[in-house]
Amino acid sequence: MGAFQESVYDQGEIDLRHGDRLVMFTDGLSEAVDGNREEFGEKRLAEASLCNRQLSAEALHRCLLDRVTDFCGRV
Repeated sequence: MGAFQESVYDQGEIDLRHGDRLVMFTDGLSEAVDGNREEFGEKRLAEASLCNRQLSAEALHRCLLDRVTDFCGRV
């Protein structure tokens, strides 16, 4: 998963319950830029994920990609 030998990674555990969502993404999503070269960012990604957490995994995936695409100006 894109690990680098010189990097240090935290490790932990979390219990996931029915209805919880785990959103995994690459930097290509969070670093997508708009016309002003502003990044979409992890904060927007987290907010969009939280606001749409009731969606199915497939619908949430589609929603997040649409949000990033809209942010970038549907290039």
